[in-house]
Amino acid sequence: MPNKAKVLLIEDDEDDYFFVNHLIQKNSYIKAKLTWNSNLEEATKTLENNEFDIILVDYYLGKKTALDFLNSYGKTSNTPIIVLTGLTDRSKDIEVMNNGAADYLPKETLTAGILDRSFRYTIEHKKTQEHLNRIREKASKQEKIATTGKMARSIAHEIRNPLTNINLSIAEVANLSTNKDQEPFIDIINRNVQKINTIVTDFINSTKPLELKLQKLCVNDIIKEAIESCKDSISLNNISLELELKADKQIELDNKQLPLVFTNLIKNAIEALKDTSNPKICIDSINIQNGVKVIFQDNGCGMDENTKNKLFNSFFTQKKEGLGIGMSTIQNIVFAHNGHITVNSKVNVGTKFSIYFE
Repeated sequence: MPNKAKVLLIEDDEDDYFFVNHLIQKNSYIKAKLTWNSNLEEATKTLENNEFDIILVDYYLGKKTALDFLNSYGKTSNTPIIVLTGLTDRSKDIEVMNNGAADYLPKETLTAGILDRSFRYTIEHKKTQEHLNRIREKASKQEKIATTGKMARSIAHEIRNPLTNINLSIAEVANLSTNKDQEPFIDIINRNVQKINTIVTDFINSTKPLELKLQKLCVNDIIKEAIESCKDSISLNNISLELELKADKQIELDNKQLPLVFTNLIKNAIEALKDTSNPKICIDSINIQNGVKVIFQDNGCGMDENTKNKLFNSFFTQKKEGLGIGMSTIQNIVFAHNGHITVNSKVNVGTKFSIYFE
């Protein structure tokens, strides 16, 4: 069965659009949904609010060329870009490939078979690169978690030593005191010592490698459990909830830890939607080649690039309260499942978390 794909064609010649569209419809590798834009300005607007699996762009587009597109959009996106041209100049071939094009196809020799091969190679190459990037990213983040954990244990030790002395001293004061007026103040000290101790414990646990109790489960059941725990907040905030739970593979999951991940992502989405008109949360699950992919998406306030890059760092937070360990804990749990999590976000557009269990 062909893979489904969204393809953007940037082509200023309508005849060439019909020609390329005809070849795409004959493609045996993908079943494409084609969007056609006739210039780079129109394409830029389309790409602001849409994601595509492949972009086809004509080399000459009025006063601009495919190189302009590669040097602007291509530098900030991992969407494969295939350049189409009426030229046979080998120097252009090399130039566009050096600037990040996935392929370079002369129109005069273009056939359905050649386009099929190009799509197949491009998509599979992207999957391989994404897999390698995930491995590198995961290794880097696990190293960071290990370093943070070592620092956390050291800091915790330094905090707990004086806390122990405070506990012992206040217990002795309580035993020696005959003044009942002092009891409320002793209780305040005890409660706050305990609070500090709890914070230190959470601090350490957020950086610890987790030991999971794995069993074969359907991820949809855990998603539904998380939704059930958040349904009152979803209802109170008049949030539309859209579900498309298609994953049916049984995979190794921990039914105690994973609900924390999904619940926290839903709660974060609810917070991001507070000042949004027509607030919406979409949760999808799909089977992928080696496992399952789960997507949490909202149309809330979104994040800027700086916030997104720091999101999974331990102790990073923009909230008035909290330690900033929620997202690092989520990542830790996902990593423990041998999975990985990615985030895409735009300010005033929304945020999308994708979790892969492979």
